Amino acid sequence: MATEEAQNTLTGALKELIGFGRTSLENVEKDIAKGGSLQEIVDKKIRPLFGLMSAGAKFFNSLGVKNQKEAESLWEQFFQNTEVRDNVEGLLQLEVEWDSFLRRLDVQMQMSDTVLSQCPAVQTLSSDTRFIHVQTKENVSLGQYLGKGENLLLVLLRHFG
Repeated sequence: MATEEAQNTLTGALKELIGFGRTSLENVEKDIAKGGSLQEIVDKKIRPLFGLMSAGAKFFNSLGVKNQKEAESLWEQFFQNTEVRDNVEGLLQLEVEWDSFLRRLDVQMQMSDTVLSQCPAVQTLSSDTRFIHVQTKENVSLGQYLGKGENLLLVLLRHFG
């Protein structure tokens, strides 16, 4: 990829990710400010934010990288460019804002590590354990994915419930 083309791709990808992340954060903060039960807010407003994972994957794919470290290496090459630098700083600021929002939400929902650590730790999961498949919204069991001779990566995202 030519240097100018790579720089333009990087800038465009950063702008798109920042725009989606910022809009998502602003929308969920407005919805929370309107009131309603936390469970309702979580069910209707926060679960859709899992789209941020797709936005992050799209960001990595558009840059031709596999992870954040590779993305950082790429933007370091173009950091002398003001537009790249401003967008990288915007992305890092957005990350701080999301972390702050999630911390406040944890406090509101009483989901601190102190509270959660008082629950007994699970050593194993039954194949009957039920989950919601994030992409399809289907109820699935762990057993549906076991015994297929495939490597299984189970990602448990914040439990809002």
